[in-house]
Amino acid sequence: MQRIEKPGLTGGSGDSYIRHMLLRARKKGWRVVVFNSRGCGHGPVTTPQFYSASFMGDVSEVVEHVSCRYPDANLYAAGWSLGANILVRYLAQESNGCRLSGAVSLCNPFNLVVADEDFRKGFNKVYDKSLSSSLSRIFKKHALLFEEMNGEYDIPAAANCKSVREFDEALTRVSFGFKSVDDYYSKSGSSESIQHVCRPLLCIQAANDPIAPARGIPREAIKYKVVIKMLCLEKWTVKLVMCKTLAILEGDVKFQSSSSSTNLNFSIFFLNFIFDNGHRLSRKPRIMAIGAPYLTASLLANPPTLIRQSRVRVSPIMATSVSGNVKRADQFKDYHPSLEVLGGARDLLCPVIKTHLDRPYNHYPVFGSNRHLETIFAAFFRNIPDVKLKRECLRTQDDGTVTLDWVSGDAGNLPGNSPILLLLPGLSGGSDDSYVRHMLVRARNRGWRVVVFNSRGCADSPVTTPQMYSGSFLGDLDEVVNHVVSRYPKANLYGVGWSMGANILVQYLGKEAGARRFSGAVSLCNPFDLVMSDEDLCKGFNRIYNRSLAKALSGILKKHLMLFEDIGGDYNIPLAANAQTIRDYDEGLTRVSFGFKSVDEYLQNSCSANYIKYVCTPLLCIQAKNDPIAPDRAIPREDIKENPNCVLIVTPKGGHLGWVAGENAPQGCPWTDPMVMDFLQHLENEKSAARQGTGNLLQSVEA
Repeated sequence: MQRIEKPGLTGGSGDSYIRHMLLRARKKGWRVVVFNSRGCGHGPVTTPQFYSASFMGDVSEVVEHVSCRYPDANLYAAGWSLGANILVRYLAQESNGCRLSGAVSLCNPFNLVVADEDFRKGFNKVYDKSLSSSLSRIFKKHALLFEEMNGEYDIPAAANCKSVREFDEALTRVSFGFKSVDDYYSKSGSSESIQHVCRPLLCIQAANDPIAPARGIPREAIKYKVVIKMLCLEKWTVKLVMCKTLAILEGDVKFQSSSSSTNLNFSIFFLNFIFDNGHRLSRKPRIMAIGAPYLTASLLANPPTLIRQSRVRVSPIMATSVSGNVKRADQFKDYHPSLEVLGGARDLLCPVIKTHLDRPYNHYPVFGSNRHLETIFAAFFRNIPDVKLKRECLRTQDDGTVTLDWVSGDAGNLPGNSPILLLLPGLSGGSDDSYVRHMLVRARNRGWRVVVFNSRGCADSPVTTPQMYSGSFLGDLDEVVNHVVSRYPKANLYGVGWSMGANILVQYLGKEAGARRFSGAVSLCNPFDLVMSDEDLCKGFNRIYNRSLAKALSGILKKHLMLFEDIGGDYNIPLAANAQTIRDYDEGLTRVSFGFKSVDEYLQNSCSANYIKYVCTPLLCIQAKNDPIAPDRAIPREDIKENPNCVLIVTPKGGHLGWVAGENAPQGCPWTDPMVMDFLQHLENEKSAARQGTGNLLQSVEA
């Protein structure tokens, strides 16, 4: 059997009444799941719409999802307060087609107009203010999603509301198409719906409830509805207020409405499945469901399907030059001897960044003198520019989720043809990292539209399937590229990747059909050969980085362990969750997820060095000779020399993601940033000039 129970307004799986019911049900062998509404229980908000007492869409999808996941189990539900109101409305709406076998409603306000009236009286104002504070706090976390909302929305009022009514006036009633708050309340109560309920329903109310007033209880409708029974609690006595006799089953215990008083054990249902259920329960147990405020429907669809590799492929072909007139021999010599500069496109592309190359690379004193000191200093002490970002959650084909962080306000402030810069952070990194923020700000100051691609679980991105990301999987990036290009079809797309992000970007440029959508790219601190990088990470002081990165990866996994509880096969989740090295993590999780027989096979098949020869997009690669994580010996120099689209610059120092040098050192942007933007701006200028020339030619032909 299954049972669903829903928490109250702004409530979730962390509430005490939910936890108590959860434990009681779990002890009886029920499978329990908590349903957290959009933004509640730390649930993500991915669209500019929250939940309401009138909207049944989310709960319908949740019930459908749970039923499909366990088709042989009976499903029951319990709801509290506004969750109870929504549950009763759902039962009435679905009527005979409802998948629930029974339900319990506790502290249901029933009549929201009456509840609103009482809310504004005496001490009840304290509850009103407290609930409105919770609503506004959830809203403020996601306020950027609403920045471009037009119409009757009053976003400042919702963010600073002092009562639930103010929040509903500013946001809820507009989101769901009501003319006024009173219109919303009058049409969102469950008092009129209860007569249409066709499933066994137990309602329990307190006669002195300050939020769900007794005068709002639809007693007459309940009296003459055979499938409903009503309990009214005053002090500690349970009284049955009902004439009809009806038995409701919970396990093997029957509750008869003919009793005058009794002790009751109630069950609940949550959409956070208890860890270890898959090991301790059969596949067909009774499921107890606590329906808290519901999680966004877009994150609860069908059972996950793992995709091992990107399904979009192109046959490898040798790269062709970006210009037919480029000479293969390296002739550009105007660079300082402290730098190593080479590549098939050196003569074509290096002159545009000549001002950066003809000066010596002078590391900052002390902090830039040692590769480990430079790496650590940059990671912990480089300043982080303050930028307001607007998050977009993108659902992938396998029901996974990645997030895109755009600069707030750019959607309305920049023209549609503004060049787009897609940023790919390093392993476990995201939009909060200092090197990402500095590049973002520099590009934005030049009028570029910037978006950060946060991989699954990174930068607090949600994880919605039992699959993370890897150095071999390009499917997510392909979907992101398609999404961004379709959103701004008139803009040129460019990419910048760091460390593992650079490795993935270069692989994509050399392997995927979508690579043609990029007009240019930059790779920074790319490990290129993951086998060599793994070898170096296991030596000397590098073990510190290895342990730190493994801790970051396992930390992301631990937040979502319950997604992996029923997974079988060769997975070793405890090893991955407690990984001391990246290899431990990859052995326990990554290599199994993506279909590799061993970690070594995974690493060998995830090297961008194998694909750089096929890159047909202008590509600037910048490496540090003393990088402890991306070793100099792994750089595919010969392939870069032979590729007419690639340029490589190697600095004598820089550490990993450090480059504490230049006029912005020590706490400003890396030495590489000004050069990267000049390189990308040159490519954009060339593209724009070519487009404009083509347009003029077409006009002259038409004339």
